[in-house]
Amino acid sequence: MGPTTTRRSGARFPVATINPRATATPAPAFRRRTARIDSVQLTDGECDDTGHAADVYSFSPDGTRVVYCSNRDTDLNQRRLWIVDLERGESTLLTPGPGTDSCASWSPDGRWIAYVHCGPYESADIWLVNPESGERRQVSRSMPESLTPEKITLPTHITYPSEDGLAVHADLFLPKGFDPNHRYPAVVWVHGGMARQMRYGWHPMRSYAVFYSFHQYLLHRGFVVLSVDYRGSIGYGRAYEEATYRSMCQAELADVVAGATYLRSLPYIDPEAIAVYGLSYGGYLTLGALTKYPDAFALGINIAGVWDWEQYERWREQQYPGSPWHGIARLDGPKGEHNADVWYNASPLNFVHGLSKPLLNLMGTEDERVDFAQMDAIIRDCVEHGKDFAVVYYPGETHMFTWRKTWEDAFPRIERAFKRYLTVPPAERPPAMI
Repeated sequence: MGPTTTRRSGARFPVATINPRATATPAPAFRRRTARIDSVQLTDGECDDTGHAADVYSFSPDGTRVVYCSNRDTDLNQRRLWIVDLERGESTLLTPGPGTDSCASWSPDGRWIAYVHCGPYESADIWLVNPESGERRQVSRSMPESLTPEKITLPTHITYPSEDGLAVHADLFLPKGFDPNHRYPAVVWVHGGMARQMRYGWHPMRSYAVFYSFHQYLLHRGFVVLSVDYRGSIGYGRAYEEATYRSMCQAELADVVAGATYLRSLPYIDPEAIAVYGLSYGGYLTLGALTKYPDAFALGINIAGVWDWEQYERWREQQYPGSPWHGIARLDGPKGEHNADVWYNASPLNFVHGLSKPLLNLMGTEDERVDFAQMDAIIRDCVEHGKDFAVVYYPGETHMFTWRKTWEDAFPRIERAFKRYLTVPPAERPPAMI
């Protein structure tokens, strides 16, 4: 059930709900409730009319229309604004793209809709669009003038087969001055969430926009980047989004590892120079990849990932007592005899013996989403088992890294690790991270 937002419109009260029977990723079913308590679904189809927290919908001041964000009639990793008339049930395209249009909100007089637009050549900015004429106006300008389109590399959206044959969605970025006869090092980027989706161009969420910028930098340094929307990601249908039930750190992890297999099939990739890194749930899958698939990657970089789900669940219940957690369903509920194997397989700490490649870990001490004790446990287990690892912690920093000084330290460290382990032959790589 989605948020129920009501606005009075004569005798009608528009109510937004989620259609539980949708076969694709759930689309909002905008209902009209009258004195007869009848209802009609106004949006449907093989599309995603919701998504990130930024992909919200908004009622017009008079309650007769709703503007919403959707990937209908466009590439699945893009979003447009649409308006649905609650009386006629007709949807009309409002913004042309390309990129992502989200966070829509009507002006009090109904003459304009403010929204956030980001695209292949534009970072997130505030725009206005007239719902009648379609006229658009850019309000803010965040993109540095020096970052011109010719300096930006656009991705190719691809699919590749996972271990079980599922087609995994991903974006493949080739470096500037790409030479098909050259062999390049590659980086597999794993987003957090898991209910997230990387977008075509800059992302409306700040943290992912920052990493998109860093990936553009890596392309100028001769790296190939594969950005993976593993199963559990939104935007590709309900079956894809819900395919991780009882299989955390298994099915979606196999998708990430299959990304390395796909890269090795490309003639221009150095098969011994592939790294994996990610933030939050992406950091968690990085830990899973290095412990469960020790031969898949030459290096892993974990940013604020979970190491032990049992410890995480205890901390979360103390920190946010009684609040719902979507991950518990993927673990088949609280740990018990019926799902002990699910919990065991989900925690990388149970597979620390398999860690054989260097691991760099970064985390803020004031992380509000993942307990810093997770980092303590990584250090404890890696020391106990004699593993090659390094840890960088940022005092006072939060989960998504807020301060500029943090990024100015973290990204050079990440780049140095990539260079040390991916741009030299294996025999010449450092014997230890420190």
